[in-house]
Amino acid sequence: MIIRPDKRQFKIFDFLIEFKYVALSDAKLTDEKARNMDQAELDHLSCIKESMDAAIKQANQYADALKQKYSELRLKSFAVVVLGFDRISWREVDHK
Repeated sequence: MIIRPDKRQFKIFDFLIEFKYVALSDAKLTDEKARNMDQAELDHLSCIKESMDAAIKQANQYADALKQKYSELRLKSFAVVVLGFDRISWREVDHK
């Protein structure tokens, strides 16, 4: 979401959200098992880690492209991975 040029005087951020979906079957989990996992356990699943890494990489690529086109961006980026429709894992992406 890019801020309209006429609203740039406000302290509002531009947002980039990179979203990845992991099917429960790919994680070899049931919906009940996924719901009962704690967040650390969820974040350490290999399928979640791989999807998160891919989301962060893609968010960085998109951020670079956006910054070239819109030099005035105040960009906040997030990588979001969902497991089925039951769980979510996310991270703010730091663009260096």
